[in-house]
This record gives sequence, structure tokens and C-alpha cells, in this order.
Amino acid sequence: VESAVEELQDLVELGMVAVQVPTYVAWRKLSDLELDPFYAAVERLGVPIAVHSQPRDAAGTDRFDKFLAIHAVTHPFEQMIAMTQLIFGGVLERYPRLRVGFLESGAGWVPYWMDRLDEEWEKRGDVEAPLCKRPPSEYILSGRCYFGVECGELTIPDAIRHIGDRCLLYSSDNPHWDTDWPHSVEKLRQRDDLSEENKHRILCQNAGDFYGMPVSEIAAAPAQT
Repeated sequence: VESAVEELQDLVELGMVAVQVPTYVAWRKLSDLELDPFYAAVERLGVPIAVHSQPRDAAGTDRFDKFLAIHAVTHPFEQMIAMTQLIFGGVLERYPRLRVGFLESGAGWVPYWMDRLDEEWEKRGDVEAPLCKRPPSEYILSGRCYFGVECGELTIPDAIRHIGDRCLLYSSDNPHWDTDWPHSVEKLRQRDDLSEENKHRILCQNAGDFYGMPVSEIAAAPAQT
């Protein structure tokens, strides 16, 4: 943890605008209190955390023997686990300025998981999640949680109806094998189930808010970035 904090400080000084963490860190929960110095440094430096799944020991890897199934299960289930740990473990409570992005899993799962976490917290939160002081939905809807969406994702309008459009981030998925790049932006712009304001927020404004960058810098960036 100490080395991670030192590296984080050095890289932010060099211009890094976010820090990525895996959903599973060295057999520790993301909510382990020994990671608090890292979260404190992230909050102090004003950069967001980008949570991303990793293949090692990920959800589903011990239950399937084909990449197709593992790839389908790993990303959303790992993000559900990560969100549960960060909220029930009190990380978002202890660090009220911390911004977290849950990436490469879409947003359709978020309303369902938010509702489920609220229900579980109402029944047993005071006993089994004492560090989580408020309903999980309050943290998720606080403006500090962001979600990467695929431009062809069917459930974007449903997510917007329940969590709003200010927390959704465009994802090109470039250069992964399953990316829609270079047609992903066009695919989102042509959708008739999203408003122009929805599209602007997803493609531009929300990234500025998440990464703490002026929108003018994002708009002027080369397309491949």
C-alpha cells in the first residue's frame, strides 16, 4: 500500500488523470481497512478510481471451461462484487470526495443491483455493514459513481430512467477484439431512444466531470484516444 501511494503521487505529478484498480487485489477485499491510506491519497490528489475486472480468480473462472462464458460472466459479476465491497465496507462513506468508475460492464445491471443492495442493507445493514451509514442507493446516486456503457447497449435508456445520465461514460473498448471501434460513436449518435442531451453527456461532459478535465480539452483530443 505504501508503495502504491508513492507511485500514485509521482504519476499524478506527471499528469495522470485516474488510477485503475482491479476488482480483486491480492486476495483482499477492496474495503479492507489496510487499503485506507491508498484511498486517502486518491481523494487528496483529486483523481478518480477506475475499477476493472481481471482474469485471475475472477467470478466464473472456476465454474466454466470456455472463454465465451467466462467473458460474459466475469465483467458484470466482478463489478457487482466490487461495488458491494466499496459500499458495504464503508469506503464511499469514509472518503466522501472519492469518485469511482465501474468500467466495461455496461450500466443495465446497476438499477437492479442498487435495489438489491438497498433491500439487503435494510434488513441486516446495522449488524453486518456497520460502516455503511446510508442506503446504498444514496452512494450510487451521489454523483460520485460512474459506469462505462457500450454504445449499442440496449438498457441505456432504462439505466437513465433510474440513475440518470450524468454518471454514464462512453466506452470505445479499443483495441479489444470485440470493440465496435471506429463506429461506436456513430452508433450512439444514431440512436433514437436517447436525447441529444443524453448523448452529449455520455460522449463528452461526463468524462470531463469524472476525470476532472475541462470539456474543451476532451473535445480537442485526437479521436483515437
